[in-house]
Amino acid sequence: MTIATTVEKSPPRLAQPMAYGCDYDLQRWSGELAADRRWESSFVVAREAERVVGCLPVWHSASPAPPASPLTTQVAALGLAAGRRYLHLGSHSRLIGGAAVLERSDRWAVEQCLTALVGGACEAARALGIQPVALYVPHGQLPAFLRSWPTPPTLHQAEVFSRIDVRLDSAGRLYHPSKRVREVWKRDARDLVALGLTPAWQTIDGELIAEAAPLVAAVVSRNGRRTDHRLVAMELRRWWSFEPSTARALVVRAADGRLIGATFARGYGKSLELYELGMSDTFGDRRSLYATLGFVEPLRLAVATGMQTLELGVGHPVPKRIRGAGQEPLWHIR
Repeated sequence: MTIATTVEKSPPRLAQPMAYGCDYDLQRWSGELAADRRWESSFVVAREAERVVGCLPVWHSASPAPPASPLTTQVAALGLAAGRRYLHLGSHSRLIGGAAVLERSDRWAVEQCLTALVGGACEAARALGIQPVALYVPHGQLPAFLRSWPTPPTLHQAEVFSRIDVRLDSAGRLYHPSKRVREVWKRDARDLVALGLTPAWQTIDGELIAEAAPLVAAVVSRNGRRTDHRLVAMELRRWWSFEPSTARALVVRAADGRLIGATFARGYGKSLELYELGMSDTFGDRRSLYATLGFVEPLRLAVATGMQTLELGVGHPVPKRIRGAGQEPLWHIR
């Protein structure tokens, strides 16, 4: 069958299962771009016999000079002029880019669709007279991007995206094929008991976001990125407002009721996304608290709700890897 691409102003809805990407990232990124007038966006949509089989967001600055943002800093780090417009390919809602493509029984059809999407996006860049740039491209999509790139591409390794496949044994208990990983999970669970704290999942509201934002900002600052708790609160509200009913928070409080840790998460499809994590700088056993917030309780929730994947995102690859996460490199292409 022939795959045709068109450039459209809004993204289609894509049903599961997906070979690449997901409808969640596509819709979230579409909403973020639509709410920010600094950017103009469109979507390269692939169809086969009138059926939508894939989509790739493309977007560029609405003005000749791009607005100052973390994106312009990233572009400059790639050796490109920060003051020029570029056509950006792929969503960035969780710092994972690339396209969304439906799963097919014919693997060649999947790759053909992805190649057509990237080719359509590069043609859109040519029509606009600007250079394409693709940030955070998943390693699995890299060959299609390189095949379709209009000039000899330059690659820069960006991050790795971590996720844990949630598996159960014959008794319905959480399982990992590596004995070493299972031992780390048991140690983390014992450490949670030793903390003497009672984590609890709850719905999210503005009051919790305001309370947790300084803890999230503290973690972000420890990771080397300067931020402010008010900016963190704004980003949390934006994430939460996309689909409030599917978002929830894990909270850990001291005996006096003071919040000492929080994880913001969302379930979509068969995946549980961990969006942000915050911890008190004054809590003594930060390693055990981190394990509780990032692994022990999220894995328990994933099992209880029938999720198949715990998505841990970018950053801190070593503690994620020793707890059983598979990791996919992400690439910047210019």
